[in-house]
Amino acid sequence: MRLAIWLLVLPPTAALAWNVWAAVENGALPPLRWATALGAVTALALAALIVRGAKLPAGVRLVYAGLAAVALWLSGLEFALTRTTILARGLLGWSAAIAVYGTIALALARGPGQRAEPKLALRLGVFAAMLLLSLFAVETLLRRLFPVQIYEIVPDNPRQGSCLMAGPNRRPELRPGFTGQYMHPEFPELRIEINDWGLRDDAEEASEPEPGSRSVLVLGDSFAFGTGVRLEETFQEVLEQRAPEITDAPLRVYGAGVTGYGPDFELDLLRELAPKTQPNAVVVAVFEGNDFQDNWSRLKTSPRPKRRREPDAEPLLTYLRAIGKYRYWSQSSAFTQRSRGWLEPLLLALGGIDPIVNTNFFLDEALRLQPDPERPPPTEMRDALVRRLDEIREECRALGAALVVMLIPDAIQANPPRFAEFLRIQGEPAAAFDRTAFHDSFVVKLTAEGFEVVDLLPVLEAEVEAGRDGYLQEGHFNAHGHALAAEHLIPVLHSALR
Repeated sequence: MRLAIWLLVLPPTAALAWNVWAAVENGALPPLRWATALGAVTALALAALIVRGAKLPAGVRLVYAGLAAVALWLSGLEFALTRTTILARGLLGWSAAIAVYGTIALALARGPGQRAEPKLALRLGVFAAMLLLSLFAVETLLRRLFPVQIYEIVPDNPRQGSCLMAGPNRRPELRPGFTGQYMHPEFPELRIEINDWGLRDDAEEASEPEPGSRSVLVLGDSFAFGTGVRLEETFQEVLEQRAPEITDAPLRVYGAGVTGYGPDFELDLLRELAPKTQPNAVVVAVFEGNDFQDNWSRLKTSPRPKRRREPDAEPLLTYLRAIGKYRYWSQSSAFTQRSRGWLEPLLLALGGIDPIVNTNFFLDEALRLQPDPERPPPTEMRDALVRRLDEIREECRALGAALVVMLIPDAIQANPPRFAEFLRIQGEPAAAFDRTAFHDSFVVKLTAEGFEVVDLLPVLEAEVEAGRDGYLQEGHFNAHGHALAAEHLIPVLHSALR
């Protein structure tokens, strides 16, 4: 009986205590935490009645068990989020534990002479607990057999918030002063430090270039950010190390790559950073894996001005929004990653995900010789990206800066063995696909439009043939890939900065 009392009273008490402590610590409670605290208070009051032997209706007992379980689930998640990152396995494990607790609490929440009703709720609770425990077990097993590809950057101090924060017009920004490390199995504990300008660059480079020096601004997504390599191994840092080969003047190369960016965001960032960096040349790194689809999807989304909000002011709400999206599971669940070949087409058919935003269907279609007529034509998406690059070029002309477009192919485009694996997964005749045709058409289009292009595909192909792959297994450049990029940028920048 004493154990039963503890099971009834302690969990809602713990949930309430956490919310009280958080309110004192932060000076206020956001709406979701107020609701959690109120649920814990109500559950605690009902638990006190149950412990005293009050005969409560079955519906009231059900409300008690539900409130106690939900308050404990939310409070536990928020407590954990202040200390670590919760991936799919942790979420499933915690949810299974709460389902078990809620079922036990409902079974205990009856007075003398009362039946353990409602029976349907008990059966549903047992079913939910068993299902969640099974999913947790499957996810745990798969995590041991197949390390999940995680791109989470864990802050050194959880209170400082995540590496990315919300900016204007839905544009994410790197958090100035952030320090942390990756959790990815291929590059665990890789350090990430963001300077005062919000760039992954040296701290002393959060300042304007000195008079008489030359300046290069590098824009791009996670490849330019340097996912998977140390800062000093990124191609922009290699350019600085080899500055005498580019110009006789002092050279500063500003690395402004941001994970998830496309040319639309890069145009905004160029306008923001140009007064500070005063670039003589701008390098835009275009990743062919998703830059086309990112640009296209944002073209199709009407921009709506939003009041700037700091998402980490309520990390629990941000997390709850994330777990309701396919992207969260595709980036943190071993099961989802291993099942992607059949799961994504199924979700697409059911209308559960957007093929432009959340999957890489664009690359699948771009490599087809006859794309699906029901989907946006890759050539239209290519031309839309070229128009965006032309906007960037016009901005550079106004600044008096040269523009260099560096093309970064996806690993399956540059690596024939990886392309063969791609064909095997597609389950279609190899003759339906071409590894380089779309890339070649993109190069022709850019050249015809007068862009200065650095095409890395032939270089990367040659390195693969020589046994020196420029990509990490997960798909980003390794240190060798960055060195190759710098090698082929040097003569172009030397000509541009004369």
